[in-house]
Amino acid sequence: MKMYPAILSGDIQIVQDQLDLASGFTGCETAHIDLIDGFFADNLTVTPADVASCSFGELTVDFHIMAIDPEDVVHEIIEFASELPVRAIIGQVEKMGSEQSFVDVVRRQGWQAGLSLDVDSDIESIDDAVWKELQIVQVMGVHAGEQGQSFIERSMRLVDEVVKLRTQQNLRFELFVDGGIRPSVVTML
Repeated sequence: MKMYPAILSGDIQIVQDQLDLASGFTGCETAHIDLIDGFFADNLTVTPADVASCSFGELTVDFHIMAIDPEDVVHEIIEFASELPVRAIIGQVEKMGSEQSFVDVVRRQGWQAGLSLDVDSDIESIDDAVWKELQIVQVMGVHAGEQGQSFIERSMRLVDEVVKLRTQQNLRFELFVDGGIRPSVVTML
């Protein structure tokens, strides 16, 4: 099991401070930065342009996009690609236009493509044709868009369904659980 520190803030100084903390942890290679447009959820975070000014040290970054059209945000990230150590881009499926187009745009950049399912979403929310192209599938342990929430145990049902599908179809994506993770929750995973 790997742990990716998640950063959700509208304040670039807080983002930098948290990146600095993550850089100091032995074994921490990747930070997970949330990008929220204020429409997907009632929250607004830093933008790719803001994050491009950060110092990442040796860290790579996974961006988790919670936006009305995540593909638009991918294009913003592409504009700053030379300044961002991107490893992966993960988009929330609930308000996404075309999952296939999103995955194609991300993979053309040489980045890992991922899709994220909110707590109340069904596994069927991800198009059948896209599963084999994913490097990451993320299940939210809280409602997408806000920090500080407690883990919602019913998300484990979705985790179990994703694991079963991955096994049945012999898929190789990495499974993430995002939000509400505390030591007591890790034992459930």
